[in-house]
Amino acid sequence: MDTSNTYLKKLLDAFLEETISRAELQELLELISQYQGNLQELLSETDLERFIQVTSQEQHLDTATSERIHHQLLTNIRQQDLIQPSHKIHRTRWMMSAAAILLLILAGIYFQAIHKTTPKNQELITSTRDVAPPSLSQAYIKLSDGTQIALSDLEKGAITDQGIVELEKNQDGQLIYKTIDQASKGKTGLHTVFNPKGSKLIQMRLSDGSLVWLNAGSSITYPVQFSDNQRVVAMEGEAFFEITTNPSKPFIVNNGTTAITVTGTQFNVNAYEDEEAVRISLLEGSVKINAANHTSLLKPGEQLSVGESSVTLTRQVDMDHVMAWKNGLFSFNQAGLRSIMRTIARWYNIEVVYEGQISDDKYEGQISMDTKLSEVLELLELNHIGYEIDNNIVKLKSTK
Repeated sequence: MDTSNTYLKKLLDAFLEETISRAELQELLELISQYQGNLQELLSETDLERFIQVTSQEQHLDTATSERIHHQLLTNIRQQDLIQPSHKIHRTRWMMSAAAILLLILAGIYFQAIHKTTPKNQELITSTRDVAPPSLSQAYIKLSDGTQIALSDLEKGAITDQGIVELEKNQDGQLIYKTIDQASKGKTGLHTVFNPKGSKLIQMRLSDGSLVWLNAGSSITYPVQFSDNQRVVAMEGEAFFEITTNPSKPFIVNNGTTAITVTGTQFNVNAYEDEEAVRISLLEGSVKINAANHTSLLKPGEQLSVGESSVTLTRQVDMDHVMAWKNGLFSFNQAGLRSIMRTIARWYNIEVVYEGQISDDKYEGQISMDTKLSEVLELLELNHIGYEIDNNIVKLKSTK
């Protein structure tokens, strides 16, 4: 059998052109299972995606071939250093390359093929030991009279609070406030939106037109109508703000001992209680931050970290990394395993248990948040981090 790259490329092209025979297809899959190079050198990302879409429908693979393909693809991923400690690889692209992600998907397809003869009752046991990413928003709102309403109920129609404002969800799922009694301006009550762990992020438009995106495990409290001289909200967790400009009415975000004042700008606040610091990152405009008896003015591209006993200004921040969660990505930059797992735990609503000593290696990279938990952990496993999923409890231990 000719195993040269030229012949493999010829079979790949025939496959994509739909001129390949059944025998040649089996030969192609055999070659892939033996291939020691990087498939990205032979296929563009678009062609690789097409290849995977078609092969995922292939129902006639023998088990031995499936096992070899699965093993070889994982080896290929290791060779590409998709998850490696950042002190070993200066700028590791953990699972970021679209082609590399597709390789993992293909590996999963053939891993499932290996188990396609498993009895049904065992399949059910296996499926309950994984955790799917959030598919729906579990958010709810607490009205000024204490009534709690699931945001999903707003799809049935708008609701009115105190005859002052009307709440509804548009076709994009955005929560919108509308003033229905102009004479009532100045009257106010407080609403709180909770977006629990294991819930998709939500977007809302406040009564002044400002936009807020709320991550899982977060909440925001705000007046149904802002006062005449300022706009004040309180938050926990993580939120991105796009504030409507109004120089005469500053917008203030409070979080414990930290107050962020703006007149019109775009910024992100990460203020989870289990994180070491509150991080405020500025994309556009300017913000003034009062924290720990310290006042800071941020410029676009800067980030302020407020810890228990320190305030640190970073002047050049990777905003793609900061905003990754809003764009559907986990993004880690010099992050330890415990920090990574705190982020993952909030998204999947899981409990993490560590067994034995865990390495303090730092990691960099990104992965889609629309990924099963097992697929994320399988890539961690490539870095000698073993895992076990038992319902919503994940046990991690070093396998070095």
